[in-house]
Amino acid sequence: MRIATWNLRFNHAASQWPGLWNRLGLDLLFLQESERPEPGHACHWESVPGNPWGSAIVLRSGRIEPVPVPNYEGWVVGGEAIDSGLPTGGKRLFVLSLHSPSTSKAVARKSYIKEVDTVISHVQGVVPPGSEILIGGDFNFTIGERQLGEFQETTSAEREVIQRMAELCLSSC
Repeated sequence: MRIATWNLRFNHAASQWPGLWNRLGLDLLFLQESERPEPGHACHWESVPGNPWGSAIVLRSGRIEPVPVPNYEGWVVGGEAIDSGLPTGGKRLFVLSLHSPSTSKAVARKSYIKEVDTVISHVQGVVPPGSEILIGGDFNFTIGERQLGEFQETTSAEREVIQRMAELCLSSC
């Protein structure tokens, strides 16, 4: 299975992702800060309220049955991948493109870390037990563990969210 995630930076890199899609032979692409992708593949996209950009999930085949993530419209889009041909071991597959939200005039937000933790809690509540889950995106914080002595160390708050993710059998790739 070939998966990528890409923040298009307010859609500035939009012309580049179709080429990447083809060159890498991607099966699944998570986009952030994207305008609505052109038709041609199974796609689920929502804009962040008040913006022309949002997040998207693009599948090579099949379809995406949307699963809403309340209070995160456009920041997080999710759905069940149906007939995608992706290996799931016979389990249902849920995919989410997550862009950790920032505070705006319309909505006050917590830290990126707390917002991601809230999204993970929501996912845990709506995805049926025993399902496969893929979450890709721009978390806006260090999501992978760093080794001791590396330039940027993982903070304790980041480690707590990584631990919560591990308890849900989610791992950083």
